Amino acid sequence: MRPMYADFTVDPPRLGGASIRTADAGPVDVAVHFVANHVILGPGESVILEFADGALTGREATLGVTALASMAGDALGHAPLTLALNGHEIVSGLTIPGGGIPQDLVYAIPPEWLNPQGPNTLTVSNGKGARTFLWLYRVTLEDGSDRGGAKRELDAGSAREAVFTYRTITRSPDRSQTAEGPELRLHLDRAEASLPSQLSWTAADGMHSAISFQSAMDEFSGVFRYPHGEPVTLHGYLTERAEYDPDDEPAGTRTFEVACSWGNSGWNPGAPLRILLDDGRSGELDHVAWRDQAGNSASISFTQNRSGFIGYYQRRGEGPIGMRGNEIGADLPIPVATVASQEPVEEHSAAGVADELMDELTAIGRQVLTVAEDVTSRVADWLRDRR
Repeated sequence: MRPMYADFTVDPPRLGGASIRTADAGPVDVAVHFVANHVILGPGESVILEFADGALTGREATLGVTALASMAGDALGHAPLTLALNGHEIVSGLTIPGGGIPQDLVYAIPPEWLNPQGPNTLTVSNGKGARTFLWLYRVTLEDGSDRGGAKRELDAGSAREAVFTYRTITRSPDRSQTAEGPELRLHLDRAEASLPSQLSWTAADGMHSAISFQSAMDEFSGVFRYPHGEPVTLHGYLTERAEYDPDDEPAGTRTFEVACSWGNSGWNPGAPLRILLDDGRSGELDHVAWRDQAGNSASISFTQNRSGFIGYYQRRGEGPIGMRGNEIGADLPIPVATVASQEPVEEHSAAGVADELMDELTAIGRQVLTVAEDVTSRVADWLRDRR
């Protein structure tokens, strides 16, 4: 079974192996229900996903739904969720927990509920008696033997649209002052098919920024600081998103040939790094660090001539590896750093270290014994004088 997904955090929705319609109607433009990063379903409203492939290789399918019940002022919302697949009720009238926080709901689907050759119909509904709205963010369905397959395909599709432009504003800590800032243009790709979730950078002049992205990349919040200045909050709002086009590369994009190292393995070829980071304020970058939505992280520091970098990369759940890069087309080698001391470090065997430690302990023991004998003699003399 090919993974099926519908991502409503973007407009238009990002679909994989599925189409959308409403009950007793043709395909619907869900833009009329789209707000910010979700689709809103009122009382009795439904979204229906149709897909063909229902042939499982595993013993079951896995359905994932990310949704919330909107709040009623300060009170908990009431948007009972009903899910049905080909007429089989998966859940009916479910009260979504969380108090207005998106919840990831997961259900096992028996193979007999699916039509191997299609058609298949999955219905997501808000109850007719709902008192608040159902906010729907994402729906995925995958073969139980391919755990995480839908998310991987969804992330890969999202990562293809990886050139971002944001409008930015800064606010003083007490919110008394707000100012429009320059555009932020961003593209970061290390062939991991995962978008950044956190990003920080420092310019050569000491200007520093650190931001965290909303999951759909529509907004970010963070902090910005001029050299020797006070920090202010930094906010960004997406104005443009596009796929990377190598034939029409955005101005300022740099591509680095990368080598990786782990342990004493030396340097080995790695995936290239392509980066565009233009905040309209900073000049040359000195340092960049990021974490992506898959949990991978990296940190790089640029050489003085900005032709390359040294840093590390760490995949989620794995150990860090060294990483160095040389800009393609720069034709400049990475400078060799001057270390504090070039003197070779004397190597010691374990037995030699143990012998040295024993000698030191013996010497210390003798010193302690000498002091003890001296103290004992002094105490004895004092007692004799007291008689």
